[in-house]
Amino acid sequence: MDESSYSDALQWLYVCTNAVNKYPDRYINTIYLDNPDYESVRDNLTGISDRFKTRIRWYDGDPIVKLEKKIRKGRLVRKETTPLDLGEDFSSEYHLWCSVIELTICYIIRQNLMMITIHLF
Repeated sequence: MDESSYSDALQWLYVCTNAVNKYPDRYINTIYLDNPDYESVRDNLTGISDRFKTRIRWYDGDPIVKLEKKIRKGRLVRKETTPLDLGEDFSSEYHLWCSVIELTICYIIRQNLMMITIHLF
């Protein structure tokens, strides 16, 4: 989509609907966790209506990293969120993802939050 079409689409969205910009522009950092068979990815791509995905998420400007489980049952969607006390400030957009992954895995193991199998490539 070119910049003019994007601008027109945003204008229509704000004028003709009740859409509002709930959050300021920001970077959203997300690491999705899946099993070795990529079950979450396959469920999403095939459109399975009852599915879940687990992710590690943090936003620039927010020092808290969260472990989220997003659950879909038909058209209903809810999130279970656990803030992770990783002992570091992750508000910088330049923070290394490997640090987040390593600290999150250690936190999950310490807190017995879930059993996961991780394959890093």
